Amino acid sequence: MSYRKVVLLEVGGFDETFPYAAGEDADLKWRVVQRGYRLLYVPAKVVHLQPYALRHFWRQYRRHGRGAVYFERKYRGRPPSPARLILRFGARWARWFPDLLRLGPPLATVKLLAELADWWGQWEEAIRSR
Repeated sequence: MSYRKVVLLEVGGFDETFPYAAGEDADLKWRVVQRGYRLLYVPAKVVHLQPYALRHFWRQYRRHGRGAVYFERKYRGRPPSPARLILRFGARWARWFPDLLRLGPPLATVKLLAELADWWGQWEEAIRSR
């Protein structure tokens, strides 16, 4: 992601109060768009140099979920309720079968694992912040 310097200065850059390295980029994009700027998507190949062991994968997506709760609390004023989190859990499972048909079993299962780890992080952070 890249921004013009004047835009970053106007919105105050990244919010350094995010407790995790997750969600702060979405927050920055949100504030940029709220100021009336448009985002441009340029597809480019990206190579991630990180370990792809299940433990690291799970930890990373769990952190994404925790950051999502911080983002939600910042803009909605409260973390998601347990009922909302249960609905999100069901929605993740409900998407799995169509993903099986569209992506095939290996990719659909990896996507489901990422979504479940994200959900678990949301659950942990929402409970912790109540």
